[in-house]
Amino acid sequence: MRYFSPSTKAFYGEEHGNNKPNDCVEVTQAEYDAVKSYDAIAKELSSDANGKPILVDKVDNRSYDKKRKTEYPSIGDQLDALFHAGVFPTDMAAQIQAIKDKYPKG
Repeated sequence: MRYFSPSTKAFYGEEHGNNKPNDCVEVTQAEYDAVKSYDAIAKELSSDANGKPILVDKVDNRSYDKKRKTEYPSIGDQLDALFHAGVFPTDMAAQIQAIKDKYPKG
């Protein structure tokens, strides 16, 4: 027999004896099979009104700036693109080019 606890979002078996949370509900093999393998990046275990396990979409709780930060190219890539686009002042472009010439790629 298998049990699910909505408070811990975990499964428990007979081997846990009385060491299961008080909110555990019995789940069938089919209910367990429906949620045992899931994409942990997009989904998370939750429970329905009866305490049975269900999968729900994960909520992205990162702040606005952290969400954007992960999407932007690195600062280095941004600066390199600006350099190649020719938007740096002449003296800064000359300093950068001198370093690029001194330490060429590859």
